[in-house]
Amino acid sequence: MRPIPRQTEWLAAVMSRNSPEAKGSLTRYRVNLLLFAVLTAAATLWFFLHLKLWMEATSLLGGTVSLWALWKLLSSLPSSVTDEAGSLGESFVGESFLGSRAATELLAFLLVLQALLYATTSSIYLTYDAAPGPSEYLVEVKRFGNPYLEPLKIRSQQRVVGRPFFLAGKRELEFRIVQPPGFEPERRTVYPWNPVRLQVPGSFKSRQLATLRVVPGLSLLQRLPKRSDDPETLYSLRVAIGGQTFQLDDLRRECVLLGASGEALEWFAAGQDKDAFRQVLLEYLTRARVPEAKQAQHLVRWQAEARHLATSELKPEDSIKVEIYRAGADQPIASRPVTMKGGAKDHIDTLVLEVD
Repeated sequence: MRPIPRQTEWLAAVMSRNSPEAKGSLTRYRVNLLLFAVLTAAATLWFFLHLKLWMEATSLLGGTVSLWALWKLLSSLPSSVTDEAGSLGESFVGESFLGSRAATELLAFLLVLQALLYATTSSIYLTYDAAPGPSEYLVEVKRFGNPYLEPLKIRSQQRVVGRPFFLAGKRELEFRIVQPPGFEPERRTVYPWNPVRLQVPGSFKSRQLATLRVVPGLSLLQRLPKRSDDPETLYSLRVAIGGQTFQLDDLRRECVLLGASGEALEWFAAGQDKDAFRQVLLEYLTRARVPEAKQAQHLVRWQAEARHLATSELKPEDSIKVEIYRAGADQPIASRPVTMKGGAKDHIDTLVLEVD
C-alpha cells in the first residue's frame, strides 16, 4: 500500500528534526538568537547614551520595539509553500537565517562594529534644568583657552543642545556660562567613549559679582570736556584691582561702568535698576543743594548710556582704587579708594567722584 503524499511529507519532517544536521542547526539558531539579543541591547544602550538627546523625535522604547517588530515580521514570512491540502511547511525566513553560518558571521561582524562604536563615540549635551532665574543662557566651550565649539545658546524653548563626536580622542574642556555672568567655570575630561551631561545652570557653581558705576561729581564735571568737544586737554580713568591697573582714555562728562568683562558689563547695564540709580543721583543733588530746576539736566547726562571699562571681575568686599589723571600729569586730580558692598547678587555700586 503506497503512503499518501501528506503522510510522506510528515514522516520526512519528523526524521529531519532528529537528524544530526537539524540538531546542529538548532544549536546555531539558539546561539545566534542570543547574539542578536546582545547586539540589540548594546545598540539600544549606545543610542541612549549618545544619540537619544540629539534625535529627540526618536525615543529609546520606540527604537527597540521597531527592531523586534521587524524581526517578528521577517519570522512570520513562510519560506515554503503549502501543499494542495493546506499543509504549512515548518521553515520560516527568520529561523532559517538565524540557523545559518552566514548569520553567525554577520552578527559577529556587527558586534565588533558595535564595540568599535562604544570605544570611539563620545557626546556633549547641555540641558536646561528650569531653575528659577533667567530663561536664556549662553555657554562657551573652550580647549586650551581656544573655542572648541560655537557658543551654545540654551533656553526654555530649546532645552537640549549638543551632539555626538566620533574618533575625537581625550579632551580637557572648560564650560563657562558667559551670559548671564556669575557662575564658576566647569571643567570636564571627555574621553573617546564617555557621554558628558551638564545641566544649565544647575551644574555650575554660582558666584556673587559686583560692578562699579563711576559718576563724575559736580566738581569733576567742571574739568571734564563734553562728549561733543574737541578738547586740548585730555583725561583718563585708572582703576587698580588686585595688583592690576586698567585705564580708560579720553574720559568725558559721562559715567563709566567697570568690574567685569565686556560681555558681562553689557548684561549688567541691560538689567540695571534705573529707578534705584535715579534715586541715588537725586539724593546726591539734594545734599549738594542743587535747585530742582537744574537737577533734570544733570540726571539726563548721568543716565545716558555709560562707557564700559573691561576689567577683572569684582566681588563683594573687594578693595579697589579709582583715579582721574590729566594727560601728562603725575598726580591724579581725583582719587578714591572703594570697598565693594555686599548684598544682592550681581549688583551695581555707585561712586560719585569729586575733585580732590
